[in-house]
Amino acid sequence: MEIKEFGNGKYWPVRRHVNPCVVGLSWYRRSRSGKSARLQHPYWVLDYSPDASARIRVGSDRAPWRLRGAQVAHLYPPRTPYWEWELNPGAIQGGYVIFNAGQDIFLRQLINPGEGHVQIADPEGLIGLRLKEGAQAVARMPVGEISFWRAQETLCVLLSILSGARQETDGRWTVREMAGEVPKGLVAEVEAFLKPRVAESVILDDIARALHLSRSSLSHRYKALTGMSPMQTLVQLRIEQSQSLLMRGYKLDDIAEQCGFYDAAHFSRAFQAKTGQTPRRFARTLGG
Repeated sequence: MEIKEFGNGKYWPVRRHVNPCVVGLSWYRRSRSGKSARLQHPYWVLDYSPDASARIRVGSDRAPWRLRGAQVAHLYPPRTPYWEWELNPGAIQGGYVIFNAGQDIFLRQLINPGEGHVQIADPEGLIGLRLKEGAQAVARMPVGEISFWRAQETLCVLLSILSGARQETDGRWTVREMAGEVPKGLVAEVEAFLKPRVAESVILDDIARALHLSRSSLSHRYKALTGMSPMQTLVQLRIEQSQSLLMRGYKLDDIAEQCGFYDAAHFSRAFQAKTGQTPRRFARTLGG
């Protein structure tokens, strides 16, 4: 059976000496609604969506449609047929990794025989962040040795996360952060979100939603890496931009508007609290 490629991912031939072995990796953003054709692969599929924007059915075209929850990974064993029904006509995003693995892989312990697959809740965005980060890195590379081993690294990280899945009292599986673990690239992800939004009204929920993390997980992990909160970073970015505008002779009212402050007075207070001097004194110092 050949792989039916879907989405805009990267694919590699199976390497029999590598076990487990990544076959495909993608993080996509697309506009589509309606039901998909039958999806079926000869390999394992870990499929992820940060939004509750679809229904799925598994095993048979007579199986009932079920709502897919937000921040939930779906793990399908090899040759499992499934269908997706996108409910949101707007832009949707998500990702998947396709991989080959031996019969003894621990993932089979997670599969409910009656369901044919398993849903794994990802409340802290561990799977989503790693999958997105790895797929986007690979997307910038040509298909070949370098991209394969970068994708293989992502697969191994995801399998490590899944190995820590715990079954809740209601039978569902959940993955949560292990003590001391912080995702690579989190600081860059936060700054990439904040920099183009310096002039906008941004709250912590906006950042957490964009990165598919809970508020508490985002705050704790980010502070462990930087020593400050995401919102303190936003203030720092605003002050840095305001200094650039002061050097170019902008008026305080204009700077306040372009840097996300309520007015000139609010800007002046924030600037002095951060730098120890008023904006006017800073400008005079630059002018000699």
